[in-house]
Amino acid sequence: MVGGEPSHADPAHSTKDSWLDRGWPLTRFLGYRPPPPHPHAAKDVSSHADHFLPTPMREKRRAKAQDKYEREHGMVDEGGMRRSESGTVVGSPDGSAAEKGKGQSEEQKQPSVGEKVRAKLWNMLLTLFGCFFGIAFGALGGRAPYIRRHNGPIIPAAFGAEAVLLYAAHSSPLTQPRNVIFGNTISAILGVCVAKLFLLHPGFKVGDAFGINWAACAISLALSLGVMQLLEITHPPGGATALLAVSVPQVSGMGWWYVPQILQTSLILLGWAMIMNNLGGRRYPNEWWWKSKWVVI
Repeated sequence: MVGGEPSHADPAHSTKDSWLDRGWPLTRFLGYRPPPPHPHAAKDVSSHADHFLPTPMREKRRAKAQDKYEREHGMVDEGGMRRSESGTVVGSPDGSAAEKGKGQSEEQKQPSVGEKVRAKLWNMLLTLFGCFFGIAFGALGGRAPYIRRHNGPIIPAAFGAEAVLLYAAHSSPLTQPRNVIFGNTISAILGVCVAKLFLLHPGFKVGDAFGINWAACAISLALSLGVMQLLEITHPPGGATALLAVSVPQVSGMGWWYVPQILQTSLILLGWAMIMNNLGGRRYPNEWWWKSKWVVI
């Protein structure tokens, strides 16, 4: 309970999630969305754009949207009489007005071609800016002294796939924060372990196409994928992260310093994804460390 009202957070975690209500609108960037006061308010075309308003202003605006929706669709008659849950006006035997309102509602659910085009262009713009600045910030992070001392790459190639997921497939279960952070970091640790073990073999040279290099590549990827599945943190770029450690000499030469670079770049791209996606009307993340039932509008 927050302020005497039911929490907007998952009722099953009301004690743990109540801070999400108190921290609104900053908690928007954690993926939290408060529900409308009534389901009909969510049907208003502007309902997705008022998340930044303080709670009193937001609730007042949505209450107006609900009232407008009900009057336009015949759910409230001139005398203020509301319709029943079945859609019929209380006291009206035929319910003809209800059927008319229902038909209008069904028609409004279909977006126009122009709306579809605008939505597609907006989505592409968000992806473009998200990817550009995400990779730019990640590459600038490659100037860190510890990375330059060990001649590390400006940004590991695995983060090309990371950017695609974070800025174009942000709703995927494989793109949630625990997958990004732990999937990449654990895979980097396992990749370095496999590389160091194979370097004990006199015939192994990182980057070579012969000898037992095929086994190092296969083992590093299979091991990282198995551990990610076991821990339920499967993340596609994590596989590439492990593979780079045993196949690219520049990465292998970093040794254990490869792990903090992976963690650092993961946090940079993740932080930017939380800002860019939520500012643009998307919702990210969908969940954190537990299964959440936060309301999505």
